[in-house]
Amino acid sequence: MHLNKENILFFNNITIALISFTISILSYYWGYNNVSSIILILSSIFLVYLNKKEYGYYTNPVSVFSGIWLFSIGLATLRLHPVQTEWKFAAWVCLVVAFVFFIVGYNTLKNFKFNFKKNNDFDNNKKANLILILIVFSCSLISIIIECFICEIPLFSKDMFAYMNFGVFGLRYFGVLSALVLPLSCLYVAKFKKQISKKEFIMLIIINVIMFCIPFLIVSRGLVLEMLFFTLFTLCSIYKKKEILVIPIILLIILFSWKSIGSLKNMDDTFLNEALKMNILDKKEDIKTDIAEKKETPIINIKNVKLMRTYMYFALNYDNFNLNVNEINYTYGKSCFFPVYVMTGLKFVTQMKDPRNKLKKIIRRYNTYSILFLPYMDFGIFGVAVFMFIMGFLSFFFESIYPNIIFNSILKFCLLFSFFSPYLIYPTTFLFYIVFLIVGKKISFWTMNKYLN
Repeated sequence: MHLNKENILFFNNITIALISFTISILSYYWGYNNVSSIILILSSIFLVYLNKKEYGYYTNPVSVFSGIWLFSIGLATLRLHPVQTEWKFAAWVCLVVAFVFFIVGYNTLKNFKFNFKKNNDFDNNKKANLILILIVFSCSLISIIIECFICEIPLFSKDMFAYMNFGVFGLRYFGVLSALVLPLSCLYVAKFKKQISKKEFIMLIIINVIMFCIPFLIVSRGLVLEMLFFTLFTLCSIYKKKEILVIPIILLIILFSWKSIGSLKNMDDTFLNEALKMNILDKKEDIKTDIAEKKETPIINIKNVKLMRTYMYFALNYDNFNLNVNEINYTYGKSCFFPVYVMTGLKFVTQMKDPRNKLKKIIRRYNTYSILFLPYMDFGIFGVAVFMFIMGFLSFFFESIYPNIIFNSILKFCLLFSFFSPYLIYPTTFLFYIVFLIVGKKISFWTMNKYLN
């Protein structure tokens, strides 16, 4: 392999990560968790900077994944929550394999030349792009309205689980299309800003305000995260030199939205602290000792509760995963393809049960396992390697070979939350957002040619 700049970067990514992981694993088992954490977190920052220099912007796929992957693992190694236990060596191997094969997948096509001709008829057509936005908007709004008539609206409910019970099978996939309207609108304005009339600007503002209200109406923090991160990655891809301004602004909006929606869930501190094993006792030391001797729920100082909840979002997914390593019977493809059964309705025909129900959890109500758990359930470490290779391959494909800003933004979102969930395999991401956009483009282009020309 000829050592050009890209190949040197590839070897640098692999070498730095392997050295960091090796030192961190040794430190971890020697009992120096702080050292392990610091090494991984510093390595994540360095790899983000290293790849930014090569690709020209911070939110390139390699920086997004390497940054969050090493950073979140570094936090998890601190083991700040009392329920966390020492990880199995096999779990560490999976974490390392995931990173290495993502980088390998991303770099596989770099040394090949492609004469891939992209059809730009749709991309360069203003009317077709606007029709697509209206199709997505209409499908989302109509679905949400129907669901609001059938289900109890979470925003106006006192039931703390109303947001989980909201939705009608089939319609729920169309309802969450609201996450795509804002990034599509940003892309539309960037492409055709000199051709857009004031009426179109006003219309775009109105439909985006309506779409932004949906996550608050159904009390869905996940949906608002998708909407705003899709938008962040879209804007950063369009305005690479201005992303240093875009990122903090969008992150502030995300933080405000996250906290606002969280306050609407009717989940008080008593419930959350019990559910997350954080019973708070701010009493005398002798009472704490009695509780500890009885091996009851661990005690955490009240001042640290909110920080601990945030920490758990990043860390305990790996502990759930670790708990199941070497403990499951492989499902040989059924786990990764289970969402297809759900989306198509075959789940009810085959009476197939969710494979995740069989997994162990470090805390009963904490049910996330990072991006690795579905491919690991299917084929173990081999499944992890293949899946992460595909992730890297697709990321490079939509970044460089067949540039598609929206598809790429969806993939980056999956990478950003790889510590939390395998979003790529979920019906509402790769299996629905991308498929819907492909079909939607065809319909909008056909509609424009048939009725508007």
